[in-house]
Amino acid sequence: MSSQCPSDELLVEEAKQGSESAFTALRNLHRKAVRGCIRGRVYPKDVDDIEQDVWITAFAKLALYDRNRGPFIAWARNLAHWRIIEHYRNRKREGTTFEDFDRRGLSRHAEDSETSNLLVKAQTPADPDRVLAELELREHFLRVTFCSELPPHQLIVFGFAKLLEWTPREIVAELSDLSLGDLHNRLECEYLQIVRMRRRVVHDCFRPLRERMEPPLGQVIADSNTRRLYEDLLCLVAGKTILSNYYTRRVPEENVAQWCGDVKKRILPRLLEDLAKLKK
Repeated sequence: MSSQCPSDELLVEEAKQGSESAFTALRNLHRKAVRGCIRGRVYPKDVDDIEQDVWITAFAKLALYDRNRGPFIAWARNLAHWRIIEHYRNRKREGTTFEDFDRRGLSRHAEDSETSNLLVKAQTPADPDRVLAELELREHFLRVTFCSELPPHQLIVFGFAKLLEWTPREIVAELSDLSLGDLHNRLECEYLQIVRMRRRVVHDCFRPLRERMEPPLGQVIADSNTRRLYEDLLCLVAGKTILSNYYTRRVPEENVAQWCGDVKKRILPRLLEDLAKLKK
């Protein structure tokens, strides 16, 4: 087997023959996408258990997977979808209503909870009204975030952390040598894999940030302090600059954490204001 990541098809075939290592590799390749499909649609404390159930089911039913009907990740996400439905049915039998779930979700952890609920508000998969509300909230979150005039490197890092659940360590380890243009494209593509939104809508939400990849950095950064900090980069095309160009601390993870905090501080008041209007 090549040292490169094997294709899904090869891993699936080996796993069907009983290779646990092949299935583990398959799970590692798609864990973020499956987890992203679950996260936000259930309580945070239930995510790990549901994800584990999905992979146990996937291993047990792997013989039923037919590559001619779609890629493995689509099949795995479908398993996650039905496991979430089963989870809610069980909760309903236990007397926990979806309205109770929403009230508890909206009242937890103050600001962080409010922001999270705007992005990933819990809902019943079978309820069209709730599905529509969730999609509208997701779209609003994306538009508020990526229409911001904050530096593009901060918005991109925030996107990986908030939308895809990457940790600062993962961001530094895997993304530091990539250009902002490549990172923007990757963020949008990977988000499309885990969100139930139309491609056209997501593409339009990312458009303001995409357009800021084309001019020189000096034309897309207005803040005077930021301009002084990255004076040597201002003449370069924004999308061609490398993420590591923006690190200013000895520990880059500290930069990443700070950028995410800066974006959150900027967009949170707007999101809370809009959420208050929605509650009325």
